[in-house]
Amino acid sequence: MNAESMKELTRRTVKTIEETLEPKQVFDLITSREYEYPPTLLPEYAIHDRAGMSLAYLTIGRVTEIFGGLQYKRIYVCDLYKDGEDLPGVDLENYDKKRFEKARDNLHGASPYRLIDKRNWQEEVIGKHQGICRENITVNENFLEITTMPIVKRSSKIIAKYGQQVAQRSSLRLPLKRGIYNNPFFDQLVPFTWLVLEYLETCAPATGKLFHYQDARAWYIIGKITGRFPNWFRAQSDRFYKQCLYRGDPIGYAIFAGRVKADNTMSYQRFAWNADLKDPSIIMNFEWIDKTTEQIRERIHKAKGLNDSSSHP
Repeated sequence: MNAESMKELTRRTVKTIEETLEPKQVFDLITSREYEYPPTLLPEYAIHDRAGMSLAYLTIGRVTEIFGGLQYKRIYVCDLYKDGEDLPGVDLENYDKKRFEKARDNLHGASPYRLIDKRNWQEEVIGKHQGICRENITVNENFLEITTMPIVKRSSKIIAKYGQQVAQRSSLRLPLKRGIYNNPFFDQLVPFTWLVLEYLETCAPATGKLFHYQDARAWYIIGKITGRFPNWFRAQSDRFYKQCLYRGDPIGYAIFAGRVKADNTMSYQRFAWNADLKDPSIIMNFEWIDKTTEQIRERIHKAKGLNDSSSHP
């Protein structure tokens, strides 16, 4: 899907994502182009953008969870559209009478027929999501770890039912070198983690909000660079994690991804034959990982004025 076809989309859902790419193909997509910033802002802003897109892939996160953005709440406004009987195609006679009664009680006598018209539901800004903060990231020899990453689409009803812990992700440990996990497919994440490390080591803020802009700008930048939209990264990551990293463990994957129910990820999945492969390189490219990681390492050393013998971090 290119940038031109994106303009034609009226709703960018998982149904519009037909392709499933390998991690290297996703990596090439986010590193092959840069946004046309003024020369005074390069290369720092390009490093910034690559780190943000890498985190979108690494964390299966929404752009608001990564970059921050406005916080909304859905409210019902009684007086926007008063006459539900004027709506075409609505069978009022066979509608749920119990729902009518409950709605009438909640709306203090107002006509429950209005609930049929979704136009009466509006979104109200109630605050801001900060996104990932620098203080929530730690780095050691093996991992880049993110703590207290928020989940922005979590209703108060779900939080009341399951507890406050469902409002944020479990700690995410992203690998910085190969061979840490028994499952070799985790090695595919290493170059993405190094793009985030490059940002942290060279031009990220020392404290506070990690990225300069918020979700709306992130949507625009990602579209300009890749021709895709953020949920595309979410779908690609979802499929890779489920098919290669957590295959056969839907509960573990749901916990990692911050989902209350394991079946919430089914629409993102495709069948794969990799469950019992002894040599995963049969179906996926692993040769690119070390070379790409070394290139990023050299860029970090150059930016910091270090020689090649310097060690990370």
